[in-house]
Amino acid sequence: MFAMRSKACFVCKVLVRNPRFVLKCAVVLSTFVFAVFTLSAGFRENCKGQEDDLSETSNTLVTSPFVPGEPKLVVLLSYQRSGSSFVSDWFNTNPEVFFSFEPVDSLYSAMYGTRQNQNVPSDINNYNNGTIRQLPDVEIEAVADFLRQYLTCDTDSMPTQTLLNFYTIASYFHQSAADYTYCIRPVFGDVYQSCEQFVAYICGSRFGEKDEDIQKLCLRRLWTNKNELNRSLSVGRDSDFDRYQKCVADMRQKLNVQCLPLLAKSCRNRTIRVIKTVRATMASMQPLLETIPNFRVIHLVRDPRAVALSRRKFRGHVVGLYAWNNSDTISREARLYCNTVVRDIKIRKELERTYPGKIYPLMFEELASNTTLYLSNVYEFLDAKPSTLTKRWLMTEERKNSAKNITSFKIVDNWQNELSFRTNKEVVENCKEFYRITEHKWTL
Repeated sequence: MFAMRSKACFVCKVLVRNPRFVLKCAVVLSTFVFAVFTLSAGFRENCKGQEDDLSETSNTLVTSPFVPGEPKLVVLLSYQRSGSSFVSDWFNTNPEVFFSFEPVDSLYSAMYGTRQNQNVPSDINNYNNGTIRQLPDVEIEAVADFLRQYLTCDTDSMPTQTLLNFYTIASYFHQSAADYTYCIRPVFGDVYQSCEQFVAYICGSRFGEKDEDIQKLCLRRLWTNKNELNRSLSVGRDSDFDRYQKCVADMRQKLNVQCLPLLAKSCRNRTIRVIKTVRATMASMQPLLETIPNFRVIHLVRDPRAVALSRRKFRGHVVGLYAWNNSDTISREARLYCNTVVRDIKIRKELERTYPGKIYPLMFEELASNTTLYLSNVYEFLDAKPSTLTKRWLMTEERKNSAKNITSFKIVDNWQNELSFRTNKEVVENCKEFYRITEHKWTL
């Protein structure tokens, strides 16, 4: 203590005897403090500007201008139980939009000889052991060509099966194609699937049911080389392919005369045309983005836990073969879903760099929390506005949910109340890459 007091006294004596030294120190110190304050203020202002820029970027919808006078062609690309049916009604309720619900299912029936409504998306994109399936080029190109035909109203080039598809005849009412629907249902409602009997026993009732060699055989015989005689088949079986093709041709002739012009007219009369599909992949979007200036993609994804929990309720031919009759259905369905979505997102990110403003990534969890905002955003992406009928439909849906006490939280996070800790952990592990590459703050 004595030593400290002595040092303090010594310092005091120095300061008293050297006033000029004290003044110089004071000047230097004040200059230093002022400089630090100025730099700090500038740094804070610069950071604030950067934060504002980031905020503006995250809230700004990136779009690409459309070619004036040309129709706007759109694919809503999504996955089973990801909210795509709900978003579909954003378009189907708009009388100014030509909309088609899930026509790619029937394209797979035309290519592979399977029964309509039995081409499960998870079977198309995955093998029966749960590993991801590498889609052949002919399949990717066929889907792209078909989407182009439908969106450009080239109905004469479309396969007959896609024009008489399950969803148009038996499941979904297309508002924009009402005249066509009313025409085909009484004429073809009982017979549109009758041709399938000739080849389903060879090619399988559902996609993935037969081994890959049989699938390739059916693809060649029905799609890539329809007139080819296959020596690996008995004469009777090969003749059944001919019977199938004659049956389809007879239906087409009747369709062309009675109803097809109505569909083409409905399509051409509308400048916004939208196809919703859970069976196409992002790989099929590339040739369309490359060749059609007014083509756009809306890519809708959802939390795998919510998707898998919803798919658990599937029964019969709607369930993927990998998850069929299995005790860990949720984990398996999540794996199938994430296999497909991760591949699509990786391709999407590459396409976004090449075609900026032409793909709109949409997260179900976000749109469910503010549906009105995202409805407006989606139409802004298409340089359009939602119709009055669409707005009224949305208000009605919101009133229904309110009456049932269904909140956005219940819709988005219901899985938290139903999944066990163990199952949640399994899904997160199976889908870790999905959670890593998607731009969303997930609750893991």
